[in-house]
Amino acid sequence: MTRGGSGGGILVVNGLPSLYKIVLQDNKHSASIYLSNVSNTSTPMLENIQIARAIDADGIYVSSSVIRVKDITVENSVGTVAAGLFAINSTVHIDSARITGNTRGIDVRSSARFTVRNSIVSNNGIGGGIWCSNASQIELINTTVADNKLTN
Repeated sequence: MTRGGSGGGILVVNGLPSLYKIVLQDNKHSASIYLSNVSNTSTPMLENIQIARAIDADGIYVSSSVIRVKDITVENSVGTVAAGLFAINSTVHIDSARITGNTRGIDVRSSARFTVRNSIVSNNGIGGGIWCSNASQIELINTTVADNKLTN
């Protein structure tokens, strides 16, 4: 468990992390989990993760990576640009996620593939439930996207 301070919770660049059964809360000014240039598609890299109250930060930030995520909860990530999960130039496969109560739910940009299955994206604020841009391919399977807001 990580609490408080600045700079986020876990930062991995050019590595192969396997993160299991972790609780991160009250991290500030950077993502609670920040992944860049990581790749591992055979098994979940993030499993059974709970992220709460990332402040002025994304819950999970993924850049130039290929990852699998299973059984995660990201809630109450708040701030001007905070998302529950942000992915850019990445391939992300999510199974069994709950992304709720964040400033933005999921933000996908310039990503080759983004798959969400068996998940709930709900009650996210001004940035809506799922934002997909710049030729990103997104696939939703058995996923509920409800009660989100999009405000200019």
